[in-house]
Amino acid sequence: MKVLDSSGIINARDKEIDGRFLTIPEVKTEIKDIQARLKLEAAIAEKKITFEEPSKKAISDVHDAAETNGALSLLSDTDIKVLALAHEKNLPIVTDDYDVQNMCMVLGLGFERISMRGIKEKLVWKKKCSACGKEYAGDIAECEACGSRTFSVSRR
Repeated sequence: MKVLDSSGIINARDKEIDGRFLTIPEVKTEIKDIQARLKLEAAIAEKKITFEEPSKKAISDVHDAAETNGALSLLSDTDIKVLALAHEKNLPIVTDDYDVQNMCMVLGLGFERISMRGIKEKLVWKKKCSACGKEYAGDIAECEACGSRTFSVSRR
């Protein structure tokens, strides 16, 4: 059993969804491409994909880890919930999303890629205020020094 991210379905292209997977209901709303949607619906009908919600604690754990890593602003709510489900179940994620792969490394989870190369090392992000240049190790919405809400994000 593995957890399936939206990109794992979207980037499958000519590949079949083979195996048994868990995912969250929000993944369905991210699938816009007709070919990927048909692939998803077929996998659901064949009971290859089941849906489950992660616990609030698992979501909180992932949120905190992403904030510490500086990656919180790079992840969608869906990404966080997919990561939380994998974290709670201790399962690998099938994804081509580099930010999700990075968080898998942060959380000690495995991941499998579909068509992209995948990341090779864990990345830690920092934010730098675009107005005054103050740097932050974690995620922050407003600069403590000048109040700006505009940041650049870079690897540290």
